[in-house]
Amino acid sequence: MPAVETNGATTEPSSQTKSGAASSGQQANAERSHPPTTTSTGPRTLQGKRRSSANAFKHKILVGRILPEEAELAALISEELLKDFNSQRLLERETVCDIVINRLQRRRMDRYYVYSVVIERVQRV
Repeated sequence: MPAVETNGATTEPSSQTKSGAASSGQQANAERSHPPTTTSTGPRTLQGKRRSSANAFKHKILVGRILPEEAELAALISEELLKDFNSQRLLERETVCDIVINRLQRRRMDRYYVYSVVIERVQRV
């Protein structure tokens, strides 16, 4: 890429973009030296597939937000807590939101525990 002249000053292009990402040429070189795999690298055995499935479920537990499938339950819990505590100040409302997230995470943990017990029993059979 040629040098760029702006306001009388000549600047040489850098190998990185403004965001700090490598240029497309560097990325292409990296891809050539480490080509993407052509075969699956995922689990192949039934046991490995079960373990992988459990990992995805486990990592979903501590998500610090309300998941789409929990929106209705979260609204119900939030509404009841706001009513019970008569929350009117911002800090009180934020605390209720934190409590809702914590309750949802606890429910996810309970579901994961039950799921892991079932998987363990299935593996024994």
